[in-house]
Amino acid sequence: MFKFILTAVIALCTQVAMADGTFNYSGLIANGGFVKRGLEDTDQELVASNIGLTLNNELSNQFFLSLSLGHQVIDDDIYYDGVYGQFAGTSTSVSLGLGRYFSVNPLLDVYFSGGIILSRYNTDALFTDAFGNSLYIEESESDSAIGATLAARMLLNSNGKVELMPRLQLTSNEGESDTSAGMAIALNTSKKLSFGFSFDTSLKEDVTAFGLFGRLYF
Repeated sequence: MFKFILTAVIALCTQVAMADGTFNYSGLIANGGFVKRGLEDTDQELVASNIGLTLNNELSNQFFLSLSLGHQVIDDDIYYDGVYGQFAGTSTSVSLGLGRYFSVNPLLDVYFSGGIILSRYNTDALFTDAFGNSLYIEESESDSAIGATLAARMLLNSNGKVELMPRLQLTSNEGESDTSAGMAIALNTSKKLSFGFSFDTSLKEDVTAFGLFGRLYF
């Protein structure tokens, strides 16, 4: 369960943070938000919260390196078909990625990146039916996944105040893959600071992630 929530959170923790071109790819990003996952064949959903830090560093030849730390917490319950379920857990992840950007024009960059995500999660679940019978499940596991992102950075006008960042992300984990589409919008308050909102949704699973972020450019 937590594994799927983690893959949706990855997009919030790997946003690229203006250098030789218009856009700057070196900086520190702090983000926080929520992930909602619908449970299959029910009208129920679980919600997890997350926080993250990402450090980006532009290399030579338009390459950039990205290191992210993320922490997610779930503490939610459901009731369906006479069964009450309580879920609690945490997940901590570290991701390392390498990307390259291409400057199309002064208002548009396109970039792709790929990397690996290492995570450790602990989950507890308690299910109780109408007769008082209960089932307790505890799971603790380390995991790894690989991800690839194709995205763009666009300025709405030449003053550089508003930036749009559409993206498409593929994540693969133990033979299972998921594709998500997302959009972030940021307000560049200065050449050093920007703040924004991010939204991503899975194209295969009923998973939606959204949150706020701030970026400090180097």
